[in-house]
Amino acid sequence: MVGLLSKLRNKLLYIHRKGVDLAKSTPFFMTNILLKASLNSYFRTIIIIAQSKIMNSQFLEFIKRITIVPEEQQYKFNELISTTHIQKSEAFIRAGSYSKSIGFIKEGLFRYFYSSKEGIEYTKGFFDKSNVLSSYSAIIENRESYFTIEALEDSIVETVDYYKFKQLFAEHPCWNEFLVKLLEKGFITKETREREFLLLNAEERYTNFLERFPNLESRVRQHIIASYLGIAPESLSRIRKKFFT
Repeated sequence: MVGLLSKLRNKLLYIHRKGVDLAKSTPFFMTNILLKASLNSYFRTIIIIAQSKIMNSQFLEFIKRITIVPEEQQYKFNELISTTHIQKSEAFIRAGSYSKSIGFIKEGLFRYFYSSKEGIEYTKGFFDKSNVLSSYSAIIENRESYFTIEALEDSIVETVDYYKFKQLFAEHPCWNEFLVKLLEKGFITKETREREFLLLNAEERYTNFLERFPNLESRVRQHIIASYLGIAPESLSRIRKKFFT
């Protein structure tokens, strides 16, 4: 919105200069008519551009399904958004690096995973379209991320700088409401994963995986699914034979 206002200011200065020139050679009532026509046309253009920016932000539309966001706050949030293309196998955040970005998946698929000193990978979770990405604890503690967020497909992500986003929190409670809902969802996911590993066997965890992610079996390599289930790839092969034969 700040950029739009700057453009509007420059346009008004331009119109003012034109108005001075017009006044020298045009009757007063005609000058007023021309100036009003120019202003009305430009204001309509500004509104169309602003509305187009809002409608194009899938991240903002996601937030608006969770909480009511005033129009002024929508403009401010949109000014923070940038779009990033991440290729398959590239990282949105890499373990050991600092991050200040929160992402929203417009297209694609990601996983969170830890790596041991021996190079063994442990997949924490899968996130596809219309999910939020972040190493949130690393951001708020200002430390390196413990895990990597890797693209499993070519992806498009809308990103926001968390510290700039946080400045909006003091302006309206909608942002706190959104963050609380997001953290609640993350807590439920974490608790569900813990319960499954403590109480369910490998076959039961695989059943839950298929129910929770019905479209991922064909999109994710089997050794990655095995690392999510906490079993060896060979064990997953045996389980799949039972399920699909």
